Amino acid sequence: MAVMMVWTTVYNSIKKNRSLLICILSLEVIIVALSLLEPYGLVASFVRPMVAVPFILFLPGFLLLRRLKPEGAGIAWTIIFSVGLSIVLIFFIGLLINFLLPLCGVTNPFTETYVLPIVLITVTILGLVDRGGWDTARLRSIPPLILENRSYILFIALLPLLSVLGTIIFNLYENNIINIIILLYAASIIVSSSVRKWSHPELYPFIVWAFSIALLLNRSLVYEYPWGWDIQIEFFLSNLVVTNGYWDINIPIIVNSMLSVTILAPMISMFGGLDLISVYKVIYPLIFSLLPIGLYQLFRSQFDQRIALFACFFFASLFVFHGEMLQVARQQIAELFLLLVLLLVYASELKQTYRLMLSVIFILSIVISHYGLTYITILAALISVILLILIRAIFRYLNSSSGQIHEGSNNGNALVEFLRPLAKVKIGRRNLYVFSALILLTILWYFFSSGSSLYLQIVSLIDSMVEQLFSSGSGAISSGGTTSLSVSFFREITILLYVFTQFSLVIGVIHTIVGRDRYRIQPSYIIISFSMLMILALCLFIPNFANALNSSRFFHIGLVVLAPYVIIGIIEIWNSLRTICSKISRTIRASDTYMTGHFHFAAIILAIFLLFDTGLVYEVAGEPASSIALDPDMDYNRNSDSQYTASKWINSMRVDELIYADGYRREIVSSANSINNLRFLPMEINSIDPGSYIYYGTYNINMDAILVTREASGQMEDKYVEADERSFDARKTYDSNGAHLYQRY
Repeated sequence: MAVMMVWTTVYNSIKKNRSLLICILSLEVIIVALSLLEPYGLVASFVRPMVAVPFILFLPGFLLLRRLKPEGAGIAWTIIFSVGLSIVLIFFIGLLINFLLPLCGVTNPFTETYVLPIVLITVTILGLVDRGGWDTARLRSIPPLILENRSYILFIALLPLLSVLGTIIFNLYENNIINIIILLYAASIIVSSSVRKWSHPELYPFIVWAFSIALLLNRSLVYEYPWGWDIQIEFFLSNLVVTNGYWDINIPIIVNSMLSVTILAPMISMFGGLDLISVYKVIYPLIFSLLPIGLYQLFRSQFDQRIALFACFFFASLFVFHGEMLQVARQQIAELFLLLVLLLVYASELKQTYRLMLSVIFILSIVISHYGLTYITILAALISVILLILIRAIFRYLNSSSGQIHEGSNNGNALVEFLRPLAKVKIGRRNLYVFSALILLTILWYFFSSGSSLYLQIVSLIDSMVEQLFSSGSGAISSGGTTSLSVSFFREITILLYVFTQFSLVIGVIHTIVGRDRYRIQPSYIIISFSMLMILALCLFIPNFANALNSSRFFHIGLVVLAPYVIIGIIEIWNSLRTICSKISRTIRASDTYMTGHFHFAAIILAIFLLFDTGLVYEVAGEPASSIALDPDMDYNRNSDSQYTASKWINSMRVDELIYADGYRREIVSSANSINNLRFLPMEINSIDPGSYIYYGTYNINMDAILVTREASGQMEDKYVEADERSFDARKTYDSNGAHLYQRY
């Protein structure tokens, strides 16, 4: 009977979705053919990735989504959820490959020989059991929209193309002129979007995506290797999976337990025929560029469309988005899952049962993608529950003490009326079960994976926070990271711009609370907003809390919910200025165009913020650069052939002694080595224990200097100090044009 039911389902699916199945099988034949022809040089190496990568990152999730039959789903919503579900399926397939195939006698399961057919078979099965049915009305509306707005669409589409061209010219000739033009171009897009007649609301998701991907690729594609901090060890662990042919779960490194690094990147590389460098420099930014599009969908469900648009501009303009996040690939994936959870709550096109099921899946995906975001999610949920309990208690007390028992009473005070809808927010047993399962899985996953190193680090961090909090000599406010003692004029302006946006955030929250009727914000969204504000406050007032993830990343994550309030705050500041000016001068009327253009004012503020935070102003002013895409001479943890070869040589020699490198070079060494035996170079190099190794990179060799971190005036600062190689009490064990290795006597 069961066999007959399955056969009936498959037969009906084939009959109903013949065109879709033909398309799937055709793509699979093309992918297999390309994988067979590519080793012989019969096809260009870029052809297979162009077919296989969209196939694995979109089609599996799209077929799963079709079975859920979302009603009225838009194109952007469909793409985001399809990619998210595809990544979840990749996690699942990767785990099965890694742990089940060895039981069948396969010693190296993570190879193209097994990954390619298993993925293809999985997608074929999904196609055979597909239920079909999809509203194509939105697709039919695209051609008329393009024809109607073709000039503006070309204006927007040119930005990502210029971004790629700019990085190519920068890499070949070390000329940054096009990269400078790109940033000015991006600022002009912000300003032009404030003119309503120039940009159609249906184009807002495309505008947000083009703006975001241009900023991401403008930095990601510079130089040959991945650059940055955490991405070096992420690359090392992914490469270890590809090299060994399996994922070793027993490696005692925190990042090793993140499937967004150890499963996703190798799977994309093997199935798509891409090297891991291209996966991290191209594919991950493309996935991450979906985040602002999803945020637009989220913000639009609670605020005005234009507020949502400018909130996304602000979110993408932050250096954390287009700078820091490119260095933390696992957090890029985790933030996508966080977005999907929020979309399921506030902008879902699915039935309640499916929403709960997918929420559980995506929350668990956050756990196995990035530990820091997992803890922030748990903390935000805990604070939200506590806030809700307090709100209900206060509401009951005020309601009973003032005699306002009936909901329709007109005599209640403002506080009671404000708390009334918030007090109605229900937690629900199912949500409590999900939250409990989240905490349990988090404890189990992080305790048993990677040798429980993350669990031990958390315990150490909590001990440090408690010790500093109750010690007499600790300050109340943490700096949140390494700081510089002297700040230039234009960097002072950048700081002031950040202060202004944070002030606008507070103003926006207050205004939204007071004038809540002007927006369609759901009460639960307000509670989550308060919980994120409290987390940001904890970064200020609890020592070492911000250092756990980096204070700038906390702000970045908080803006996933809070970004629209910044725009509302800027608008209200403009409205206040307009009112003041109209009272001061009778010649200035509130109806004047330049006085009512609050979105023009917001656009100008955001454009200025972008030019400062991307480092363009510093570059033009001749100050030390802050952007790796604008200054080819900027020292940073960027790899090269010679430095990476030296790092691999260290790995091949199985060096057990400690390896010392300066501030940026230590991460470069970690691109091919475990970080467990890596240390930062001290100012006195000859104080290093005998037998230890000293790694010198290209910058160290050319400049006879190392980057060290030292304490000055109670703060930590980065400083370059002279360190001539000839003064070492050490022998040279490795020598290339761009890297040297010494061993202390």
